[in-house]
Amino acid sequence: MAREAWFYEEMECLQGVAIARCYGFFQTELSDSVHIGLWDNDEGDEDNEGVTEAAKVGADNPRVLSILLLERLGDRMPFGEPTPAGAREDMTDIYSDMSELGIYHSDIRWQNYLHAPASPPGLPGLPSPYKHRTYAWRVIDFDNSEKNNFQPLQNNLDYSCFIRRVFDNIPIGHIVDPWDL
Repeated sequence: MAREAWFYEEMECLQGVAIARCYGFFQTELSDSVHIGLWDNDEGDEDNEGVTEAAKVGADNPRVLSILLLERLGDRMPFGEPTPAGAREDMTDIYSDMSELGIYHSDIRWQNYLHAPASPPGLPGLPSPYKHRTYAWRVIDFDNSEKNNFQPLQNNLDYSCFIRRVFDNIPIGHIVDPWDL
């Protein structure tokens, strides 16, 4: 989770624009007498995205509770129906913004596209510092992202391939993961 928090800090200029606003990353070490019910019963990662929090706790690792406090976002993009107007353009421009910062989001998939928060009660979206417009969508899940020194064009070419695959499959209800080539 600390890695994901680092990416939110690295993309601070895109918070409230293309990604959720990050209100902080907090950690505390837990004593052995404190039990987290979800950790106690965690038998595996249902999304197959890696090591679970429970598996990280061991003899050499302190029991640490980590909280990444993010802005509340809206619902996921509709699935199995036509994509909302402007959604593909928003995602293309959002990923272009990330490319300007040398960020490669390695988890480009439908599940990681959420509506921007309604305003009010949420804060209004900010215009992109690169495209000078607001987006109706936000991208989440940066724990597997990469910081690179590629030219933005290179990242954009990679992004466009994945965006096309994801958006071509959303209306037919077929989930495409970036690792399914």
